[in-house]
Amino acid sequence: MNSQNQSILTAIAQFAVKSPHKIALQGKATETLTYADLAISIELVTYRLKHASAMVLGLAMDNSPTWAIADLAAMELNLPVVPLPNFFSAEQTIHAIDDASVNVVLSDQPILFKQMLDAHGKKILQEKQYLIEDKIITQFTLEAKKVTALPNGTAKITYTSGTTGKPKGVCLDTCALNQVALSLLEATRARPTDRHLSILPLSTLLENIAGLYVPLLAGATAILKPSAQVGLSGATGLNI
Repeated sequence: MNSQNQSILTAIAQFAVKSPHKIALQGKATETLTYADLAISIELVTYRLKHASAMVLGLAMDNSPTWAIADLAAMELNLPVVPLPNFFSAEQTIHAIDDASVNVVLSDQPILFKQMLDAHGKKILQEKQYLIEDKIITQFTLEAKKVTALPNGTAKITYTSGTTGKPKGVCLDTCALNQVALSLLEATRARPTDRHLSILPLSTLLENIAGLYVPLLAGATAILKPSAQVGLSGATGLNI
């Protein structure tokens, strides 16, 4: 499973057949998804995103299997994703949305997110709610006043926190994400019996790759609980 031609989505599909009842993702309380469940959920969200006319997708959600499913569905569609961390200020979030021309955002805090959009003059064209596993998310379709020309093959745009100015975005393609994940798979010697608990937000690139992609490549289990349940507050506050 550590072939250089292996991809995250291919690994999930293979484990869905080889070990369909193995737990792939675990969320809060008793929420679990097997590899077979995960493969089906990815296809369902892929269908929703395809019909949402998403050009660039923003993810403004806390850690959960839902975050992972949306991220993987976007990968299936070759749809660029912009993770929007909860610890970003409103100005940083709006800058990332404008800079990358995000036109669809998935949020698990719709009231707060809508207030932020309204306060910064962002026009909402459509607002729709639906269930991804056990989480109700809100899909905001935004008016994109400008379209940023992204490099061909851009799969993810990760932004710095911008402590010395506006956040800077880095464009990564799926090949680069797969290569880094495979390198970490080899370095950590991850196995199907492993269980990885994410502490950092999945909106940070390191946790996205090491905490989600690597366990899935290994056929292991990724445990994705809300930040409050693992003692994380803001960007750095951690109460073990």
